[in-house]
Amino acid sequence: MPKHKKDTQVLIVEDNLAEAELLMYCLKQKGLNKGVVHFDQSEEALDWLFAREGFEDRKGIAYPRLIVLDINMPRISGLEMLTTIRNNPDTSTIPIVILTSSTEARDIDVAYAQGVNAYIAKPIDYNKFSTVVEQMGIFWKNINIPPRDSQ
Repeated sequence: MPKHKKDTQVLIVEDNLAEAELLMYCLKQKGLNKGVVHFDQSEEALDWLFAREGFEDRKGIAYPRLIVLDINMPRISGLEMLTTIRNNPDTSTIPIVILTSSTEARDIDVAYAQGVNAYIAKPIDYNKFSTVVEQMGIFWKNINIPPRDSQ
């Protein structure tokens, strides 16, 4: 279970620990790791986000400014999680980036139809991955102006 952070800026939902650690490392290298929380299970991430099932002490704490979500998750897929987040009025405007290995047209189409803000295919090459993470982090944490109700 991740540490509680009251100032969570980025919620990462990725079941592959090596990829999650690489993502967090790349964010840290660029100074973009303030307030990052990682979950390897969609259910636990949803419980954390909605302050339920052991995370009740999060009630009233601000939502993250960005959710980075993998599609290929066990039990609850990333697309199902996306739908759950978008269907809740309290979380519907949180920017969500899908960072996944899937380049299937159906996944891309469904993700955008369900309200994803960006869809990124994970590069296999470390340097390309690092560059993508840096660009994503800079845009969503430093350039993008989030919806007023999520600040």
